[in-house]
Amino acid sequence: MSPRGYNVYPDLYSGQRAAIRLIYDRGYNALLVAHSWEAFANRYFGRGVPGKAAYIRTLRAAHASLVKEAARYGAKW
Repeated sequence: MSPRGYNVYPDLYSGQRAAIRLIYDRGYNALLVAHSWEAFANRYFGRGVPGKAAYIRTLRAAHASLVKEAARYGAKW
């Protein structure tokens, strides 16, 4: 959490809504759809930020989990 309150939200719903709007309103979604993990991480997490490789691994694992769960319900991603 930033000492200035950047990205601090009053509740979980507000924080999730802000994240979703960022992804859709600012073009991040296109990078996710294209599986451009490095480009997404550079833009969202930061280029050259320590821990970016771990962030990309987590991002890919989250994607794989969502795809697997969606397949259980007949969705193709």
